[in-house]
Amino acid sequence: MFKFNKNPIIFSAQSSVLYGYVGNNTANFVYQHHKIEAITVNTVTLAAHPGYGNFFAQKLPDCELENILNDFLKLKLESNIFAIQTGYLGNSSQVKKLQNFIKKILINNNKTVYFLDPVFGDNNKIYVNEEIIREIKKYLLPLANFIKPNKFELEYLTKTKIKTYKEAIEASHKLLKDQCEYVFVSGVQQFKSEIADIIISKNDYKLFKYKKLKSGVSGSGDFLGALFLVYLSKGFSPFNSAKNASKITHQILQFAKDNRYMPLHNLIKKS
Repeated sequence: MFKFNKNPIIFSAQSSVLYGYVGNNTANFVYQHHKIEAITVNTVTLAAHPGYGNFFAQKLPDCELENILNDFLKLKLESNIFAIQTGYLGNSSQVKKLQNFIKKILINNNKTVYFLDPVFGDNNKIYVNEEIIREIKKYLLPLANFIKPNKFELEYLTKTKIKTYKEAIEASHKLLKDQCEYVFVSGVQQFKSEIADIIISKNDYKLFKYKKLKSGVSGSGDFLGALFLVYLSKGFSPFNSAKNASKITHQILQFAKDNRYMPLHNLIKKS
């Protein structure tokens, strides 16, 4: 199913911040480190992660998003796009613009991978307008080959309460339809001192367990997703890509001194 280009390009539509590492800041750092060309569209720009305080959010207007995506299509680079990833979105109307763009890419290159990170909530809290979630489920989820929710997002998408690894796996199977062949769920906690990432397919799963830190770190999910696509683009299987990405993510999290700042400078030491 998956195409492995000698010089892969990854198209990323996510948020951006002036300070710190979330969304496209993380993706660009990871892809440049691994010498992968990244083409990025910033759906929203903020001064820093909202954990630092309430900031003005500059959302990319619909007309500008549509125009820039249409202009990109004029470059005729579809055959070089290994993967498209989408993350945090500024408003619900961005969803349909991205859906149309993704469908056009896939028509011209059905080997392109679509990686959907829903990025709408965590810790039992939704931090976007719920209309965005409804639009993601309706327009983007049916196109995705991979979906990478955290535990809370998986619960919300499947209307399931998850307290065990088994329940996370069972809930993930509800999303394995249409184009979706793998669910890569992060931050599943079955025991007080342990946390796990799990990748699930229709016929198998792999579970990666770690000692739980005192708190999560903003941007860790964005880093996990980008690193997963790096390994996938290098020819690793989805299961091995998830294994490597999960291991390195949790190694780097050990260096975090601020739960709002992902210490990506330690990537050079770990991968």
